[in-house]
Amino acid sequence: MARASVDERRALILDVLRSAPSASFRSLAGDTIDQVVATFLAILELFRRGQIHVEQPSPFGDLILTLA
Repeated sequence: MARASVDERRALILDVLRSAPSASFRSLAGDTIDQVVATFLAILELFRRGQIHVEQPSPFGDLILTLA
């Protein structure tokens, strides 16, 4: 099985956010542990670069992503 790529997950997140006003972490995370981890790392990188905003409306709630 191929490992999930952080770069591929980063591109997927940006593609989704360009076509929708927001997206949840759960909708983007994927089906395998590798995909979930790669997606989370991609979100951290995009946030660090100032390309996305991340909100968590409630404690332990889903992360909501929007383009910066």
